[in-house]
Amino acid sequence: MRILYISTSQNGLPGLKRLCADGFEIVSVYSLTPNAGAKYEVPGYVDMNRVCNRYGIPVILSNDYLVRANLLPDFDVLVVNGWSRLIPEDIYIRASIGAVGVHAGHPPTGLGRAPIVWNILLGHSDLEVYVFKLTPTADNGAILGRRTVQISAYDNAQLLYEKVAFAAGELLPSAIKALSSGTEGQAQELEFAKPYPKRVASDSLADFSLSAENLCRFVRAQSAPYPTAFAFVNDLRYELRTVIPFDSHSFRDVPRVPGEVLALLPSGPVVMSGTSAVWIVDGGFEGGGELEIGDRFRLGTGSR
Repeated sequence: MRILYISTSQNGLPGLKRLCADGFEIVSVYSLTPNAGAKYEVPGYVDMNRVCNRYGIPVILSNDYLVRANLLPDFDVLVVNGWSRLIPEDIYIRASIGAVGVHAGHPPTGLGRAPIVWNILLGHSDLEVYVFKLTPTADNGAILGRRTVQISAYDNAQLLYEKVAFAAGELLPSAIKALSSGTEGQAQELEFAKPYPKRVASDSLADFSLSAENLCRFVRAQSAPYPTAFAFVNDLRYELRTVIPFDSHSFRDVPRVPGEVLALLPSGPVVMSGTSAVWIVDGGFEGGGELEIGDRFRLGTGSR
């Protein structure tokens, strides 16, 4: 089987490496140039040349998300893993055996963008990584392989991203073999489909009126490789990389003002949320600077 692999981010690497290790023939990898990766703000962008040179795999780099048929070699199987656009039908039907994609969620709930972020935000305790047959619509094809991945209280977006990528790599060889044997796969019950919407950089603006639990979960979800959570203090942007509950028994005798800096400890500032104090153990102003007790985190640069 000649495999064309389309990917442009870290989550596609375990699958590519696993297929190479298992002896599958990768005829080419189709990806984005570094400039395009920056232009489209691709989470976890990877220059595929650096990886594929080790395996002697040709790389086709594009300046945009258009997959150009005239640049593609002949292929039997198309694998799309780490490409945040739909593949046109006239491209994937060229695969003589078939075409597959990779997604994570609770199919058919969670089709579409940013599954890592959404599943943490919504407080799910797990998600399913699945390999499916490509269709003209995002992530809704028949499932050829699936694996459940735990979302622990310690997982931020980067850690869950790596767990999902690892699981996808483990699934791909058997899913491709199933595809080549003519397996139909398990159809999704699309009458219950619930897509998740796209998220943009401004969605990482943190709201300190949330409960301590939800605020900490938000920061975990909005972490690298996605846009980092942030808020404003005195019109200056402050990045929130790791926030944990502080002590629900402390600061009960002070007025609850969400976003107010209550204490400055060696490991980071203690700030009031909508319910109790949280501890910013990794964060800081983009241009440097120090917080003071009484400063207040706000949603934006206006009067809020």
